[in-house]
Amino acid sequence: MRQREDALDSARHARVATRTQQLGQITLWSALLAIGLAIFATAAIARQRTERRLAEANLREREKQYRLVTGSVPAMIGYVDRRHRLVQHNRAMEEWFDLPAERVANRHLAEIMGNDAYAAILPGIERALRGKRVEYEGRAHAVDGSEHVHAGTFIPDIDDAGEVSGFFALVIDISERKATEEALRASEERWKFALEGAGDGVWDRNIQTDEVIYSKRYKEMLGYADDEFGNRREEWKKRVHPEDKARVMAELQAYLEGSNPSYSTEYRMLCKDGSWKWILTRGVVVRRDAEGRPQRMIGTHSDISARVRQQEEILRANERLDLALQGSRLAIWDANIVSGKIYVSEGWAEMLGDAPAATVTDAKTLYDLVHPDDRERVSAAFIGALKGTQPEYHIENRVMTRAGKWKWVLSHGQVVKRDAAGRALRMTGTNADVSARKEIERMKDEFVAVVSHELRTPLASIIGSLALLDKKAGMDPETQTLVRVARNNSQLLGRLVDDILDLEKLDSDTLQIQLEPVELEALLSTAIQANQGYAHQYGVSLALVESQGPAWVNANRDRLMQVMANLLSNAAKFSPRGACVEVRLARGPGAFRVSVVDCGPGIPEIFKPRVFQRFSQADSSTSRQRGGTGLGLAICRIIVDKLGGDIGFVSAAGIGTTFYFDLPPHPQFEQQETRAGGALHE
Repeated sequence: MRQREDALDSARHARVATRTQQLGQITLWSALLAIGLAIFATAAIARQRTERRLAEANLREREKQYRLVTGSVPAMIGYVDRRHRLVQHNRAMEEWFDLPAERVANRHLAEIMGNDAYAAILPGIERALRGKRVEYEGRAHAVDGSEHVHAGTFIPDIDDAGEVSGFFALVIDISERKATEEALRASEERWKFALEGAGDGVWDRNIQTDEVIYSKRYKEMLGYADDEFGNRREEWKKRVHPEDKARVMAELQAYLEGSNPSYSTEYRMLCKDGSWKWILTRGVVVRRDAEGRPQRMIGTHSDISARVRQQEEILRANERLDLALQGSRLAIWDANIVSGKIYVSEGWAEMLGDAPAATVTDAKTLYDLVHPDDRERVSAAFIGALKGTQPEYHIENRVMTRAGKWKWVLSHGQVVKRDAAGRALRMTGTNADVSARKEIERMKDEFVAVVSHELRTPLASIIGSLALLDKKAGMDPETQTLVRVARNNSQLLGRLVDDILDLEKLDSDTLQIQLEPVELEALLSTAIQANQGYAHQYGVSLALVESQGPAWVNANRDRLMQVMANLLSNAAKFSPRGACVEVRLARGPGAFRVSVVDCGPGIPEIFKPRVFQRFSQADSSTSRQRGGTGLGLAICRIIVDKLGGDIGFVSAAGIGTTFYFDLPPHPQFEQQETRAGGALHE
C-alpha cells in the first residue's frame, strides 16, 4: 500500500513538474509577445506623431500659401459654416469692413456686416446651404459711405455623404466695371440722340457720287418706310417745294463754295400722303480733298411744321389782339426793370387826353401821375409783384389827365422774366379806364346807403311792435305764428340793412378801425359763449378744441367778434343736429391761424370761387330756410384784409368745411416771447 501511495505521489509530482515547465514556457512567450506588442505600438505611435507633425506642417504651409494667394487677390474670399459664421477669410474682408482680424474670424455674418446688409444676402446664404450655387449682384456702402457694386458667388462645400457643411464665398467689387459699362451705354445713347434725338433725321452725302444715306427717322418724317426711299440725292431734290427749290439750291451752293459760313435753311418738302411739311436742314462739310473741294457732307433734317404754324398763329393772334385792344380801349405796358424804361401803347395816351401814340417812359413819370392818396398802395402792390410776395400786380388807382382831372385806372400785370436769383427782369400788363364803373359804384353806394338809413327807423318800429304783439296773451295760434314769421323776417331785414351799411362804410373807408393788442384765445372763448345760444337753435354745440395761446395780435376786438359771429353762425346753420363746431387756434410761420370747422355738406365746387362775393349763397333755397343775407363772408374778408391778415377755406363734399383767417403776431408781444425764449435757453 505504501509503495502504491509513493508511486501515486511520484506520478503526481511528475505531472506538476511537467505543467510547471509548460506554464513557464507560456509565460515566457507571453512576455516576449507583450514586449513585441509594446515595441510595435511605440513605433506606430511615433510614426503617427511624425505623420501628424508633417500633416500639420503641410497644413500650415498650405494655409500660408492660401493666405498669400487670397491676400493678393483683389476680392473678398471666405468660408461660412452652417451657423452663418465666417470661419476663414482673407485680408480684403478686413479692409472692406475696416475691422481687425479678431473681429472678423469666427464671427456671425450679421455681426460683421450689419443687420441690413446681412438680411439682403440671407436668401442667397440659405440657398447655398441647401447645396445650390448662388451668383448675385448687389449694392453696398463702404465704411467711408461710398456706394459700391459687388458680384458675389457662393459655392457649397458638400462632403462624401452629400451633406453641406458650409460654403465658399467670393465677392468682387465691380464698381469700376459697372461705371465703365454705364459710361459706354451713356455714350452710345448720346450718340444715338445726336443722330436722331428729339425726332431729327440724319443724312450723309458723298458729294462726288451724289449718293446720300438717309436715316430711318428721316424717311419716317416724310411718311416713307425704309425701303421706299432711295439713297440718292435726287430723292430729296424732287420733293423740295417748287417755290423753295431755287432758293435752297442757291444757299447750298453758296455754302459749298465758301460764300456762306454755314448751311441752314427752311423749306417745304412733299410727303408720301401728298401733304407738305416745313423742314429745317442743317449741314456741314466734314471732308475735303487736297485742293479744298468738298467730298463729304453730313447734316440733320428737322420737322418744324408745328413751329411755323405757331408763328402763323402768333401773327394772327397779334392781329386779333390789336383789334381787341382797339375795341376794348385797353392800354398795354411793358416794363424793363433793369433799364427802368416802360413802353406804353397808344391807348395810354388816349386815356390821358393826348393824341394816340405809343411812347417809352419811366416809372417816375408814371408815378407822378398817381393820386397822392393812392401812391402808397400802388408802390406796395408793384414792389410785392416784383419780389414775388404777390402773384400779380392788380390795383385800381386815380391818375391825373392832361386836363387836370382825376381818372380811375385798373392796372393789371405780371412778372414774365426773372434771372437765376429770382430778381424780376421784365413785367408786362394792361391799363383800363374804369372811371365810368367807379362812378356807377359810387352812385350805387350812395343809393344803398340812403335807402338803408331810411329803412332803419321804420324797421326798428316794426320789429319793436311785432315783439310786443308776440308777447301779447290771448292770440290764437294762427295769428301768433304769423306774428312770429313777420318778426323773424323783420329781424332778417334788419340784419341785411346793418350788413349793407357795414359794407358801405368798409368800402368807402369811412369806418376807421382802431387797432389794439387783442389776445385771441380769450376772444375765442368769449365768442363761443356769445354764439352758443344761437347754435342751440340748430341743435349744435360750439367748442374750443385746440389752442396754442396766448396769441397776441394787433387788431380790433369788436371787429374780430363780428368775424367770429359770422363764421360760427354759418358753421352752426350748416351742421347736422347733434354736431359740434370746432374752433382751433394754431401758431404758424409768421401768423396765428383761427379755424372754424364744421361737418356739414361742404361747399359745391362750382360755388367756391364766389364764396366771398356779396349776396352769394351756394343754395339760395336752403339759405333762405336757415336765414342769411349772403353778406357775412364778404364782410369777414374785408375786415380781415383791413387788419392785415388773410382769410380762406377748405371744403370737401360730404365731409365738411373749415374757414380760417391768419393774423400776424403783435410786434411788441412777439419780441417779449422771443426774449423770454432766449433767456430759457441761456
